[in-house]
Amino acid sequence: MSIDLELAKITKIVSEQTDASNNLKTAIEDSWQEVEKVHDLAKHNHQAVHDWQTKTGQVTLKDLDNKAYQVDTLATLINETQKINPHPEVMSKAQFDALRQMRKQQYAGSGFVEWGKHINTPQYQSVNEGMWTWLNRTNSISLGVADSDIGGIGVSPSNRSKVLVDGVFLALSKVAHRDYVLPILPPAPDGTKTYDSATGRVTQHANAIEAFNECNTRAPNGSAVGVYDIEAGIYSFNGTSAGGFVYSNKAASGSHQVEIVFSSSTDTFVEFRDSSAANGSDPLIKLIQVSANTKDTIKFTHNFANGGVYLRVPTPVAGQQITIHSWQTLPSTEQVITSRKDLVFLESWHEKIADKDVVYPLGNVQFGKDNYEGMSLANNLVAQGYSAFGGWDTDTKGYGVKWSTLSAVNRVKFLKNPEHNIYYDPEAKAYIQVRYRIRVTEGCGDDWVESITPTNNNYFRYNKYHQSGYISPQGVGTIAKDFNLSYPVFTSANRSDAALKHDDYLYGAAVSRNKPAEVIAFEGLCFAIPIALVQRLNQGAYHPTYNPMGCRRFLKSGLGHEPWYKKAAEDIKTALQCFDIGEATDYSRVSGGSGFIGSPASSGRPDQYKYYDAIYAGQVEDLRLNANKLDKSQLLQESMQKIMEGKIRGREAPWFTQILPVTISDGSRSYARVRLSAEDYDKIASLMGLPGNTVSVDPHRYNYSVMLVNPNTGKMALTTHISKTYGGMYVPYKQGVSNGISDDLMIADIEQDIDFVREQKANLSGRSQLIMDGSTSTIETSSFGSAGDTIYLLVSRRLSASFDAIPQADIVGHPEKILEAFPDGVCGKWIPALPDGETQTYFFNRKMRSNKPTLWGSTTNAGVNWTFVDDMPSGMDAIQNARSHNKPANSVYLYFYDALSSFTQSDTNRAVTSFGNVLVTQDRHVSHGNRLNESLTENIGRSDRSHNRQSQLVLQEQGRVNDGGKIDLTYYSAPKHAEINFSATKNDTRALKSMVTLIDKDGLLYAQFHGCELQYVKQDVTDISESSTEPRGNYSVYRITDGPLKGRLLKRLEGSSTNVPFNDVDWSIDEKGIKYRSNTNHSFIFFKESFNWGDDQTIPIVNGEDVKTDLNGNTVKVFCHHTLLPLGIASH
Repeated sequence: MSIDLELAKITKIVSEQTDASNNLKTAIEDSWQEVEKVHDLAKHNHQAVHDWQTKTGQVTLKDLDNKAYQVDTLATLINETQKINPHPEVMSKAQFDALRQMRKQQYAGSGFVEWGKHINTPQYQSVNEGMWTWLNRTNSISLGVADSDIGGIGVSPSNRSKVLVDGVFLALSKVAHRDYVLPILPPAPDGTKTYDSATGRVTQHANAIEAFNECNTRAPNGSAVGVYDIEAGIYSFNGTSAGGFVYSNKAASGSHQVEIVFSSSTDTFVEFRDSSAANGSDPLIKLIQVSANTKDTIKFTHNFANGGVYLRVPTPVAGQQITIHSWQTLPSTEQVITSRKDLVFLESWHEKIADKDVVYPLGNVQFGKDNYEGMSLANNLVAQGYSAFGGWDTDTKGYGVKWSTLSAVNRVKFLKNPEHNIYYDPEAKAYIQVRYRIRVTEGCGDDWVESITPTNNNYFRYNKYHQSGYISPQGVGTIAKDFNLSYPVFTSANRSDAALKHDDYLYGAAVSRNKPAEVIAFEGLCFAIPIALVQRLNQGAYHPTYNPMGCRRFLKSGLGHEPWYKKAAEDIKTALQCFDIGEATDYSRVSGGSGFIGSPASSGRPDQYKYYDAIYAGQVEDLRLNANKLDKSQLLQESMQKIMEGKIRGREAPWFTQILPVTISDGSRSYARVRLSAEDYDKIASLMGLPGNTVSVDPHRYNYSVMLVNPNTGKMALTTHISKTYGGMYVPYKQGVSNGISDDLMIADIEQDIDFVREQKANLSGRSQLIMDGSTSTIETSSFGSAGDTIYLLVSRRLSASFDAIPQADIVGHPEKILEAFPDGVCGKWIPALPDGETQTYFFNRKMRSNKPTLWGSTTNAGVNWTFVDDMPSGMDAIQNARSHNKPANSVYLYFYDALSSFTQSDTNRAVTSFGNVLVTQDRHVSHGNRLNESLTENIGRSDRSHNRQSQLVLQEQGRVNDGGKIDLTYYSAPKHAEINFSATKNDTRALKSMVTLIDKDGLLYAQFHGCELQYVKQDVTDISESSTEPRGNYSVYRITDGPLKGRLLKRLEGSSTNVPFNDVDWSIDEKGIKYRSNTNHSFIFFKESFNWGDDQTIPIVNGEDVKTDLNGNTVKVFCHHTLLPLGIASH
């Protein structure tokens, strides 16, 4: 083998080795790069995995191809998993809503499922089941009792109140208190706020002087012929030219109410003109004549064109002085708030927990305890307004806990307990809590009545008839606001603009027409349920004329803290003065150390309500509804028992009486009559708040009455119609008379004649002028009086405040003496009697609850000096509800006492859902039907027999019920009952019978009463032969002395007479009595002892109130009444 060939082989081998070496080198280099790449990749992914474990969101990972991709972190994956089912202990929204719907089917509607327990002791007054008040805490009311209380009483098995709101159970506990549900009410009125009904606005003024717009503390806006001393309030004339001074009204024009108290140093005429300057040619409003150094009060309402009142003296004397004690002018739509009802209600809404990152035990944002199940709570996590009771409340703070800081264990404590009402919404990806707060809205006055029942197709607002004052939904909001002038609002479910489809027994929020309030609550779910109305007293001094709702006393230099009838109050002539709180001076002021709980100077009130900051049970109107489906028969039976025991609560306002003297004058006519001057008419219309040229008066339909009293003849009458145009006073005919003679007019002797009181309800449409001495074309009533007689008009009106237990005042005295003592009127009602120094029995107007007055006293010198005591008066008769006493002819007596309100009102006959028994009573005790008797007939039972004073009679026939469920009004198809088993009357008492039924009115259940009063007349029996043709009539009773009917007693059923003998063949006999010929009605019936009560065992069915003639010929009242407050919800 040649060397060349070998070298070639070697060269080839070397080349191959070199290539292999190079390839190995390249491979090694590539491997190191791969190792470095993997190392970098591992380093990157190691950090990403760490971030994946510890952070939220996403991280970036890379693969071996160096491709990057996003991966959700572990925390994010856990959160997403929890969104599907975050906690098995908490309900999903679907489960929670299903449970709500099930409860809506299970219960009658939204309301209280459990009332809770209550307390009733001298310091704590029970209002109703589960509701009570504290007399030792200011402005407080409670629902239920503490969980730990063992002294709570009531029918509820639970200490707590439990409420159903749109299918959600709410447990009321620890509201603003560590143990109790303790809503706090705003401070009582202090005379510094005004309410304008035209705008719905409440204005807070710096003081009462500004609120009343008292002008006498500032310089006049115009003056002529004199100088005004602001300090003294005296205008002095410096000449004899006509002149005076002007004060501008609050507004430049429009209707204003003006009240001026002034006196003149000389006898003079005074003009009041509509003027902005001292212009004597401006329109004259009034011209009056005044006596020297006598305080005169002028009140009028006028539609001003020129913006002010010019007090002008046409013929002054040099040096004459006009002293202005008070000059107040306000727009007619504006009033100072001195009486007020506050509304307590429950607001509930759904809210995302995450929005505030706070959770509250039980959903109660007013939770009053700083710990819960081992967790510390704080009350500074949300703005204070979130927990406030109302816009007036800057103190209440609720305890909660920050949700994000809770451990998993503590979160579960909230989530697993259904009382906290937390659910999870997967669509919203949020926990929702149903929350609640109790709200207390400060009233603008007393006029809530028409606007607080959700079933009434209404907005939740103050005063139904003013387009203002809508209750403002708050929900998730942190600013407490009581009223809105427009949306957002709460509406009843049956309104066309309702946004939420909830049940009829609560209000739902809406931000605009038909739109739910998403900004107020999750999905707009925000609701309100009324709880109570609370009548408030005020912080001024009590005065029966100028401030009947006040509580404080008066003071004056050198005197102590004294009530209204003492010397310290001698200068009081206006309501404003009753709010002038300060130190003693040489004129009357108000004691700041009196009228409140614990006050050193006690109270100035004469009745059961002593302190303005205490809430008494009689001030509270319970608005709660029972949410449970009720067995109607059982409810009616239980209600009848409460009705007979006087335990059904009511509502009634006290009376205020003012007296006006009028002279009987023939005027321009040829006969004398009671003729009013235009000024007198305006006084009456102003007192009643009734504009126009006629006033129609029906004291049983409206809140006012006018009684005419002539002491000269001892007669009185009740007017039903007053004409300004003719000045005439009209008196109604008696029942059944449309046009008649003087004896047909309702004129009575001045005595407490129950017939007169009853017949006030007679023929109010038929009337005649009260005319004396003369015209043959008119009805003469000369028995009432003669030309020249001074008669007195007792003008009475209801105050706006109302109570379950009325602070009643009765007045005794000659009207002239009462007028002297109270020239501007007095809170109370006149007892029709004229003291003459002889012993008389004075029957009180209402049933006295405690058998004695809380305070009583008298004056014999026109109120200059009074003597008052709280002792038991001599001659008191608790059975008769009267006092026998010899009162001097010149005396005026005042009796203050506690009386229960009426709890029924006249209404129309409605469809019956359940029939009850017939209640009968003549008893004197409230607990045995006396309150029912008084509410239905205005009679006060006086029977004190040891037995047989009240009972229930079985209803034997329900009467004819039409297709709509109403009982037919026809007498012969009326309900029938068992015979009354009363014995003879005692103390001349009137008895009552009333069938009780249950009715459905606007979805709520009420008791309906049909019946009549019963008057006892012992029947004399006349013996008569069956062949006698002697006239038989006048509802008399006859004993047949011979023939087949021998020994039987027959009662005539008509006042007219018949002389047909009983043995006449045209008589037919049945088990009830005898009929004549083909008559369908009996002419005589067989006598029973119950006929002495005039009872025919038939229930009269009427609409409202009427009268009928009973079996003895007496005129008795018949009625259809309903309870004022509902008994429950009508489930359908």
